[in-house]
Amino acid sequence: MGTWTSVSDIHRLPQSVYRDDVMSRQTVGRWCSMFNEGRQSVEDEERFVACDWGDWITQPTAPILPRQTFTFFPH
Repeated sequence: MGTWTSVSDIHRLPQSVYRDDVMSRQTVGRWCSMFNEGRQSVEDEERFVACDWGDWITQPTAPILPRQTFTFFPH
Protein backbone atom coordinates (compact mmCIF):
# COMPACT_ATOMS: atom_id res chain seq x y z
CA MET A 1 0.00 0.00 0.00
CA GLY A 2 1.28 3.51 -0.83
CA THR A 3 2.01 6.26 1.61
CA TRP A 4 -0.53 9.00 2.24
CA THR A 5 0.37 12.59 1.34
CA SER A 6 -1.78 15.56 2.34
CA VAL A 7 -3.33 17.88 -0.23
CA SER A 8 -1.33 20.75 1.26
CA ASP A 9 1.93 18.85 0.80
CA ILE A 10 1.03 17.97 -2.80
CA HIS A 11 0.17 21.62 -3.50
CA ARG A 12 3.28 22.97 -1.77
CA LEU A 13 5.80 21.24 -4.07
CA PRO A 14 4.80 22.82 -7.43
CA GLN A 15 4.03 26.10 -5.62
CA SER A 16 7.62 26.23 -4.36
CA VAL A 17 8.80 26.03 -7.98
CA TYR A 18 6.14 27.97 -9.92
CA ARG A 19 5.02 30.40 -7.17
CA ASP A 20 1.65 31.96 -8.07
CA ASP A 21 1.46 30.27 -11.49
CA VAL A 22 0.09 27.00 -10.07
CA MET A 23 -3.40 25.59 -9.57
CA SER A 24 -5.13 26.41 -6.29
CA ARG A 25 -5.04 24.14 -3.26
CA GLN A 26 -8.80 23.55 -3.74
CA THR A 27 -8.20 22.34 -7.31
CA VAL A 28 -5.45 20.01 -6.09
CA GLY A 29 -7.95 18.67 -3.54
CA ARG A 30 -10.55 18.00 -6.27
CA TRP A 31 -7.93 16.16 -8.36
CA CYS A 32 -6.88 14.10 -5.32
CA SER A 33 -10.51 13.14 -4.74
CA MET A 34 -10.98 12.13 -8.37
CA PHE A 35 -7.87 9.93 -8.29
CA ASN A 36 -8.92 8.39 -4.96
CA GLU A 37 -12.26 7.53 -6.61
CA GLY A 38 -10.51 5.68 -9.44
CA ARG A 39 -9.54 8.24 -12.08
CA GLN A 40 -6.35 7.12 -13.81
CA SER A 41 -5.50 9.89 -16.27
CA VAL A 42 -5.02 13.66 -16.21
CA GLU A 43 -6.23 13.89 -19.82
CA ASP A 44 -9.58 15.60 -20.37
CA GLU A 45 -12.47 13.22 -20.73
CA GLU A 46 -14.54 13.49 -23.88
CA ARG A 47 -17.72 15.47 -23.42
CA PHE A 48 -20.82 15.44 -25.59
CA VAL A 49 -23.19 18.39 -25.69
CA ALA A 50 -26.27 18.38 -27.87
CA CYS A 51 -28.43 21.44 -28.33
CA ASP A 52 -30.32 23.48 -30.88
CA TRP A 53 -28.08 26.51 -31.42
CA GLY A 54 -30.88 28.45 -33.16
CA ASP A 55 -32.13 29.98 -29.89
CA TRP A 56 -28.73 30.63 -28.35
CA ILE A 57 -26.52 33.72 -28.30
CA THR A 58 -23.98 33.28 -31.06
CA GLN A 59 -21.53 36.09 -30.26
CA PRO A 60 -19.74 36.29 -26.89
CA THR A 61 -19.94 39.64 -25.13
CA ALA A 62 -16.32 39.35 -23.93
CA PRO A 63 -13.24 37.35 -24.96
CA ILE A 64 -13.22 33.74 -23.78
CA LEU A 65 -9.90 32.93 -22.14
CA PRO A 66 -8.19 29.50 -22.13
CA ARG A 67 -9.52 27.23 -19.37
CA GLN A 68 -12.27 29.75 -18.56
CA THR A 69 -15.68 28.33 -17.80
CA PHE A 70 -18.83 29.99 -19.08
CA THR A 71 -22.53 29.28 -19.35
CA PHE A 72 -24.89 29.71 -22.29
CA PHE A 73 -28.28 31.23 -21.60
CA PRO A 74 -31.13 31.04 -24.14
CA HIS A 75 -32.53 34.44 -25.05
